[in-house]
Amino acid sequence: MKKIDRLFAIVLLLYNKGRLTANEIAETLEFNTRTIYRDIQALSEIGVPIIARTGLNGGYEIGDDYFIPPIMFTKDELLGLMMSESIIKNVDIPGFKGTLQSSYDKVRTIACKDLVDVIENMNNKIIFDIRRSFMEVDDHCIVQDLLNAINDHNILSIRFTGTESKIDFKPYGLIFAHGNWEVVGEEASDHFRRYKLNQILEIERSKSSFDRKSNFELENYYYCRDYSRSKSVPDDYVDIKLTMTPELFNTVKQDVHFVDASVSKSKDKVTLHVETTRPEDYIEFAFKYPDDYEIVSPTVLIDELKTRIKKVQKKY
Repeated sequence: MKKIDRLFAIVLLLYNKGRLTANEIAETLEFNTRTIYRDIQALSEIGVPIIARTGLNGGYEIGDDYFIPPIMFTKDELLGLMMSESIIKNVDIPGFKGTLQSSYDKVRTIACKDLVDVIENMNNKIIFDIRRSFMEVDDHCIVQDLLNAINDHNILSIRFTGTESKIDFKPYGLIFAHGNWEVVGEEASDHFRRYKLNQILEIERSKSSFDRKSNFELENYYYCRDYSRSKSVPDDYVDIKLTMTPELFNTVKQDVHFVDASVSKSKDKVTLHVETTRPEDYIEFAFKYPDDYEIVSPTVLIDELKTRIKKVQKKY
């Protein structure tokens, strides 16, 4: 975030949130407290009415007469934008926390107080549960670095956890799944891999570029749809055979895990063959639907399911 953007973000934050300490501002915008103190001083010098309150409930606030020019949105546009804030908080994009907070604060400044109150009240009655785990990424700049490399087709030199040396990696895209960010790319010729961002220990963007394969589509890769299998080195696909009751199949058949499966039906059973890069996802369905769902193969996946069951039994 550039300094001018950060200054405006502080103004919006104080305008919408009221009195905040320097530490609270720093935490929200993901900058250190010293930087915030300097920014507040800069705002005061250019005439922004920042008021400093001392004491137990002290902090900084902005004068009531300070005016921010409006932007035109319809009521429904504002409603949609402000409801999406709850989703974004669940996604948690490393390095973008302050930028996104500033964006939503801008939206709040153009809505009347009554509408903001209605939307806030509505958001308290809606839950977006899209995380299964919480991933911590130490390097808050990593997503921006990866996005730049993906856009410019730059080769990355990366060292992952458990390795001593760096590898050349050609990044193609980012995936957010089950609370984790992952980068997808070529590790070797025609060999696509994906890594969680918290597995990256070191990353260096080179000036060398690569030619992105025109037939690669990130969505097809992730959902294992029509991406070409005619490569010299196959991807990390796992063939899974499953059975489930017809009732369960009718419930989950449009789920991304099953929508492209090969399906055969009998009177009391549906058999599916799935190719996937995320076999661990299918174990979770066995826990969720124990009476209606069965993993038939591969054996390694069944063994992993048994191991998890034993861990649960041992604990409880």
